[in-house]
Amino acid sequence: SASGMSVYLDRTLPSGSSITVELEGAQVNLEVYGTVVWCKPSPDAGSERVAPGAFMVGLELRSPTLMSAFLRNSR
Repeated sequence: SASGMSVYLDRTLPSGSSITVELEGAQVNLEVYGTVVWCKPSPDAGSERVAPGAFMVGLELRSPTLMSAFLRNSR
């Protein structure tokens, strides 16, 4: 999504929760604030790249443009 992201977590979070995602790059650390939109058990839980019992969490970001710029420049 242009204004959000989904992440894997080891626990569930209630919809409407405020969150902070901290991203670390080679020269910059960025904190992005958002809100949990949905949370459900991950269909990939237990696979090679996702831990057993993991949840997928959909996040709506409050500053998606800032995060997009950070990710684009961190490559």
